[in-house]
Amino acid sequence: MIECFPEYIFQINFLKKKAFPDTVSQMMNLIKKLLLVFSLLFLFVIILKSPISETTNIGTGDYRPYWSATYLLAHGQDFSNPGLMDGIERTLTNWNKPFTMMAWFAPTGMVILLPFTILPFKQAAFFWLLTNILVLSSATMLIWSDVKRKIWIPLLAVFGFPMTLLSLYVGQINTLVLFGLIVFISLKKPEHHYLRGIGLALTTIKPHLVILSLPLIILDSIYKKHWKILIGFFGSLLVCVIILFAFLPSWPISFWNLVISGMSTIRETPTLSGLLAYTAGKSWGKWIWVLSLLLTISLWSFREKTWNEKLMIDVSLIIGLLISPIGWGYDQILLTIPIVNLFKTIFTYEEPKTRSIFFVVFLFAIYFITYIMRVYSINEMWFFLVPILLGGLYCYYIFAYSNEIKINNFLYYYFDKILKKIKGGFTN
Repeated sequence: MIECFPEYIFQINFLKKKAFPDTVSQMMNLIKKLLLVFSLLFLFVIILKSPISETTNIGTGDYRPYWSATYLLAHGQDFSNPGLMDGIERTLTNWNKPFTMMAWFAPTGMVILLPFTILPFKQAAFFWLLTNILVLSSATMLIWSDVKRKIWIPLLAVFGFPMTLLSLYVGQINTLVLFGLIVFISLKKPEHHYLRGIGLALTTIKPHLVILSLPLIILDSIYKKHWKILIGFFGSLLVCVIILFAFLPSWPISFWNLVISGMSTIRETPTLSGLLAYTAGKSWGKWIWVLSLLLTISLWSFREKTWNEKLMIDVSLIIGLLISPIGWGYDQILLTIPIVNLFKTIFTYEEPKTRSIFFVVFLFAIYFITYIMRVYSINEMWFFLVPILLGGLYCYYIFAYSNEIKINNFLYYYFDKILKKIKGGFTN
């Protein structure tokens, strides 16, 4: 018995050195997480009771119809009914203008906003403003995560973009589309494919902003057999559908009525459709996207195995914002993705200093022109110049780095195939 005692002491000391510290470490991590949760809850209560959330009007503009439509959904009512929307906006959001604001976004966005309807409108709008700032900051750091230095550059590029500030000011929900697309772009590891699909599902909140990008991504995922991405995407949409049916069984009819209402009016938007409406009063321009999508899918069918995903998304975003049937200037916030990607290109490759200076000066000019246009409140249609100018800058860098980013996979390859087919036809 005495001889076994030293061995027993040794086992106790071993447990102290090995097991006990691990237990303490786990307990400390748990305590830190609990403290973080309680701190966030405390901050939530402080902000909730703060007079700032009651007095500020920042972030209430477009958030008003979003919140009102979601409030109607939460109470099982038709969110496409102008009368119901008008009643909610005037009684619960202090709306006093002589028209009713309708919510032009998909019901998947309402699923995200459902928790915000628990709060009074003013406080919900203030929390949405804070949420938007957090979402944009997280998205910027995520897309820049592979660079790992000078994070202030993408933050300045994103938050300095006029359409970002405008989106924050009016309480837009397009920030979630931006975040979802960046999640898809940035998470490259196979174990993150489910998350990439979930991020992609967020883009359906405003599908007209990814009218070319989303179909291309889905086609490319099918071609590459990235089934986990597709499961994450369609699985997320299925969960949203179940929640929507639980609150309002007739939600598909409401959404369809909303789509019909939006497509039946002529709007002078910063798109080719808006340009035709402004110059000729024609409404057929809103169907340009159908032809553009068919052409884009045709180009995709000529792809090579080394298809450049980043280039595909950047270019399809720029063109998509131009041919979209609806959408306003603040929706051009999605242009921050190709902007940040251009900055990443500068950091990735050793570039001549003159070219870097040219890029910064040209980009600053685009920002400055956009600010001037916004300050003088010119017709919204003229903001279609913004993606055109940025597209020109992007094309310059495509050709400047044709070897590195393999432009042949995107342009030359297609034309080469077409020329070969034409030559083959002549030969035969």
